[in-house]
Amino acid sequence: MMRDVGRRSNTSGGKKKIMQTIDQLFSKSNNVFNSHIESEMKPIPKMKGSGFFPGGRGIFTNGKGPLKKSKPLNEFRYMFLGQDWSNEFEYNNIPDFEDSPFLINTDYAPNEKNNKTWINVKKFIANLNIDTDMNIDIDDCFFTNAIMGLRPGNSSSTGKSPGWNSDKFMAECYKFFKIQIDSIKPKIVFVMGNLTARFIYKVYGNLFSDWDNIKDVKELFNQDKFCVSVDGVQFIFMTHPSLRPPNIKKRWKDKGDVELAKTKTLLRIQ
Repeated sequence: MMRDVGRRSNTSGGKKKIMQTIDQLFSKSNNVFNSHIESEMKPIPKMKGSGFFPGGRGIFTNGKGPLKKSKPLNEFRYMFLGQDWSNEFEYNNIPDFEDSPFLINTDYAPNEKNNKTWINVKKFIANLNIDTDMNIDIDDCFFTNAIMGLRPGNSSSTGKSPGWNSDKFMAECYKFFKIQIDSIKPKIVFVMGNLTARFIYKVYGNLFSDWDNIKDVKELFNQDKFCVSVDGVQFIFMTHPSLRPPNIKKRWKDKGDVELAKTKTLLRIQ
């Protein structure tokens, strides 16, 4: 059963500065690279149009012409959270989408025809809307990452991020993630993959003890431990979209997409 801990505090009237725009949030993101902290991760110079934040502006526009001005952060109702963006090579070899449609196919920059992450995110959202009252619009979703910056050079863009190698750097990423939550105030955060789930455990502690080192995703869903609510924000674990279909098939055999079904059941009874 979903655990609900506490009520959401209203931080807008407090001393904590809330980021109102994506540009303000981006300016704050590079503060995780403090001069006294060593990390293999590299700062991102600027957001390149659409795509997962901070490499992109956290929005999906489907490559249909020039990027429109982003809406205020607190108007996004849902968040999709990945581990980190990618590496320097991919970032440096994609065009800036501010004034042109997308032409590329990297993991977190959308090219609908070829990119598995975006194809499966869109399918996931569409399927969530079937037989529920969710009516999630992709324009209401903010796509972001837990660990800021880029992996060095042309190193692997998958697997465990090198950001994990520095406890001090990760501590800054944990702080910045709370800034993202406070600024966006999402209704639901879809946590993409095991390593991102572990990040959430590191941020919130024992409330997410079952997410620390997930070895059996199937058991997580069978025991209904795939969703935890903290201060009014629902954190829902999901198999990473990039390889979601084959992993679902391997894990659940002929039972179909049990993870989607359980997520829909949870959301249907809200």
